[in-house]
Formats: sequence, C-alpha cells, structure tokens
Amino acid sequence: MCTNYSPVFLSPAFSLSLFSLSFSLSTAVSSVTSNANKLSSLSVGGGNTASLNDLALIVDGISLEGLWASEDLKTKFVDIVQSIPTVIACRVSPLQKAALVRMVKAAPGNPVTLGIGDGANDVGMIHESRVGVGISGKEGRHAANAADFAIAQFRFVVNLLMEHGRFNYIRCSKLVLYSFFKNLLLVSTLFYYCVYSGFSGTIPLYSIVFSGYNFYLGLPILALGATDFDIPRKDVYKFPLEAYATGRLGEMLNLKNMAKWCCFAFVQGLLLFIVVIRFISGPTWVSTYDGYFSLSIYGTGLNTTGGGIGLGIYSEGFILYTVCIFAMQYKVVSMFIRPNWIFWTVWLLSFGGYFLFTYVYGLFPSLDWFHAMPGALQSPIFWLAILLVPIMLVISDYTFEHVMSRFDPSSRDLVVAKLAEDAALHRDSENDDRPSNSTNNSATSGFCLRPISQSTAGTNHGSAGTTMTTTGNVVTSPMAPRHVSGNNTV
Repeated sequence: MCTNYSPVFLSPAFSLSLFSLSFSLSTAVSSVTSNANKLSSLSVGGGNTASLNDLALIVDGISLEGLWASEDLKTKFVDIVQSIPTVIACRVSPLQKAALVRMVKAAPGNPVTLGIGDGANDVGMIHESRVGVGISGKEGRHAANAADFAIAQFRFVVNLLMEHGRFNYIRCSKLVLYSFFKNLLLVSTLFYYCVYSGFSGTIPLYSIVFSGYNFYLGLPILALGATDFDIPRKDVYKFPLEAYATGRLGEMLNLKNMAKWCCFAFVQGLLLFIVVIRFISGPTWVSTYDGYFSLSIYGTGLNTTGGGIGLGIYSEGFILYTVCIFAMQYKVVSMFIRPNWIFWTVWLLSFGGYFLFTYVYGLFPSLDWFHAMPGALQSPIFWLAILLVPIMLVISDYTFEHVMSRFDPSSRDLVVAKLAEDAALHRDSENDDRPSNSTNNSATSGFCLRPISQSTAGTNHGSAGTTMTTTGNVVTSPMAPRHVSGNNTV
C-alpha cells in the first residue's frame, strides 16, 4: 500500500487511491490519519482550495479483507470514512458489500444506512441496511423484491427521500403525537374530576359513550396522516438540506417532543376542566339591599345551574365530554396545514356520528343515559362551553408554537421562514421589473422580454438592489437557478 498519496484531478472533486498491496495496511491508515489536516490545503484545478467535501476515497475488496482482520484498522477506517463524503468500494463481492454496511452501521452514533441496489448481488447489502431500496430493471427484480421500497429508475430516489419519505415522516409523527395527546387530555380531565369529587370514584359519563372516544376522533387524524403537506412539493427542493433535516435529525418524533406534548396535554386538560366546571356550576345571582342583582364568582354546585334546575350528572358529564371532543376536533384542524375536501368530509362526519349516537342511545328509558343529551342541549351553558373553551385551547396551542419557533426553531420552521423570505423577494423583484405603460406598452407582468440591445447588462433595478443579467433576448430573474458558462451568467 502506498504511504504517500497523490491527488488525481476529477473536476470538481478528486479521488485518492490509498490502498494497494505494496506496503502494510497499518502504515497506510496511519498516513491518512496523520495527513487529515493537510487535506484542506490541497489545490484543485484552477487554483481553488480543496476541502474534505472535495475528496473521494477508493478502496478495493482485497484491502477491505485486510482492514477487517484488525479491529484497530477497522476503527481508524470508519473514522476516515465519516470524514469524507464519498467512499467508493470497487471489486467487492456481495458478502463484502453487506459486511461494509454492517461495519458502518455499528459505528458510534448508530448512523442510519440506506442500501440501493438493482441486481441479485445487492440483496445482502439491502438486507443489512436499515432501509433498502431496490431498482427493478434489466437485471431482474431480485433487489426490488428484497427491498423495503422498489423504484423503477435511480433518479426516483430523490422523490422517494424528499417527498414521500419526508412528508410521510411528518404525517406519521403528527398522527402518533395527536393519538397520545387526545387520550391524555381525556384521562387528565377524568383525573381532575376525581380530585374535584373528593376521590369518590364517580364517573360523570356513561361507560358506553366514554368508550367511543377514539371512534369519534379517528377519521380526521387518519385523513391528516394520508393527505397533509406541510409545504408544497416544489418548495422542498428550494432548500433541500433544511427540508430533509426534519426527518434525518428526528425532530418531530423524539423523546423531547413526546414529553412536551404529554405535559401540554395535562396542562390543557386542567385548563379545560376548570373553565367547564365553572360553566357547569353556573352563576349565583345575589340580591343586594338596594334591589339590584350582582354576579358571584362562586357557583351553586356541579349538579345544578344558576336557576336551581338540576341537569343530572350524566347531562353535565356530557357537556364536559363534548367540550373534549370539540377541543380535539379543533386541534386536528390547527395541525392540518392544507386541509382538503376529504378532511372536511370526515371531520363533519365525525361530528354527525358523535351526536347521532349519543342522541339515539339516550332514547331508551331503561338506560341511565335516558334523556341526558336533550337535557344538556337545552342549557345555554352547553353551547357557550363548546364555543369558547376549544377556541381558547387552540389559541394557547398557537401561542406556544409561535414562542417555540422564535426561541427554538426546528428545521421546518427555518424552511418556512426561508420560503416566506424567498416569496417576498420574488414579489419585490416582479414589482421592480414591471415597466410603466407609458415607457413600454408591450411589457408583461413580471418579467420583460426585449432585445438585448435595448437592455443594460448588470443594471440594478428598484430599491431591492437585485442585478438582472441578459442572456440572448430574455432578461432573467436573479431568483431563477443559475450556472456559469464562460463569461455569461445564466
């Protein structure tokens, strides 16, 4: 193995051939380790300074066998691999492919490995990877049948990762977090009622109605988990690193976020219970000496309204339970970034199914639930509670999320902020580039088409200070993708 390396220029990156059979593997690995700090000073064609991002490491199968014979060499090799963005393994067997993936997968930090193959010799590598993608093509369907995901062409990997993978990660995260949240909210409400009733064990709701909680709220979150998009598909590729970091870093479904949602469920459950209990208790109108009435902040008890009319414990439990249902229905609306007709359909069906079931179930005189729902609907307290309390909880949600996005922004928050800034710059550019009708009657809205002789290359337009560069007969926008060809900027 050669102990000194010589760069081979493969513009814009170059590769280093580090492994051969001339010298010992240990000497070569030690050389690479000791020269790691010198890589940034290497010069790539054109006088540009190279960095680790400009390097590629090539290793063959025979060298891999020698590396695996020593644990010390294997550790050093893994450290080098993690410092270089591209590693090419050539002339390796199917077993060596799988062993290479296994070695990287066992590295410190538990990295997530993705194996992509198109033939039968890639099956072992796909099985060893945490995520396997098979390409069905001329080499058969062995890899596609053994993989977690199958695609027709390699270029579809980008769509698989940036669209299907990212969107489904966010959707599944919302579904899991919402499922825990809605159940913890109900449990916390019942716990607070248990404390309020002196730990008597009284449940203010009929068991059959109580057990249908997840059925009433199941359809809307399933629609969200199947059809929601936090940002448009085309905008994902404008800032791919930040957009993909949401799933790569596990920012939504992790222990910290789960703990935050669980704690917030108990806090909102306490807020909901306190406000609803005050609604149920009702006001007390006290007659004063001068003949006027004043409102006392103390109610007359859980089982009576202000007029002394008893609703019954199940009717008042129905009010508390319905407010929980409405609060969760409003919350799923606030979680859905772009609601569609499917979501609104199942959302309204959930409401209709809940009221239909509770009404029909209360028509049987032999049940304790008899006439519980009509008694609650006749009370103005019911309509006031289901209108104000869920809206109050949604406002608290938005306030908390706004504060978190300010002080601890996630990758998605950064992407949304950059997209908003990009849209604002684009609107400013369109407004600045629109000529007046008196100057050019043939001007179009947005970008203007004119001969190159009538335009000035590199002229600043408007207060935004953007530079418009002419190419041919078209004035291009600085917001468009650009590449350099000769002396002209495209």
